[in-house]
Amino acid sequence: MLTELSGKKTKKQEFG
Repeated sequence: MLTELSGKKTKKQEFG
């Protein structure tokens, strides 16, 4: 779960 959240945050930053 924690890993999934971290991955989502990274993806968001990449998009930004």
